[in-house]
Amino acid sequence: MRRRLSPALLTGSLTGSLNLSPSQTQEAGGRRKSVYGPTRREVVRRLREARWLLAQGLPVSARKMSVGLLLTIWLELTRERIRPSTYESYELNVRRLAECLGELPLRQ
Repeated sequence: MRRRLSPALLTGSLTGSLNLSPSQTQEAGGRRKSVYGPTRREVVRRLREARWLLAQGLPVSARKMSVGLLLTIWLELTRERIRPSTYESYELNVRRLAECLGELPLRQ
C-alpha cells in the first residue's frame, strides 16, 4: 500500500491555527485564523504574533475591515500611551485620512 503525503509535506509549508471568539472578530460566531510558514519555528512565531495582536486588542484578521475602522481602533488604543496634545494631532490626521480612504477595504 502506498503512503499518501500531505500537501504540507509536498509543498514544504506547515500550518497552525487559532480559534477566535466572536468578541475577538468583527463577525458573529467567531472563526479560525490560520498561519503558514516553511518551518515549525516560523509558524510558532506567527502564532505568537497573532496572540500578541489579540492581547493588545488589535484585529488579527482584516477580512471585512476598512481603513477607517482600523485607524479608529488604532487611535483608541494609542490614546492611553501618548500625551493629550499628540492625541489631538493624531485624531485630526485620522479624520482626514478616514475622509479620503475610510471606505477602502484593507484586504481585496
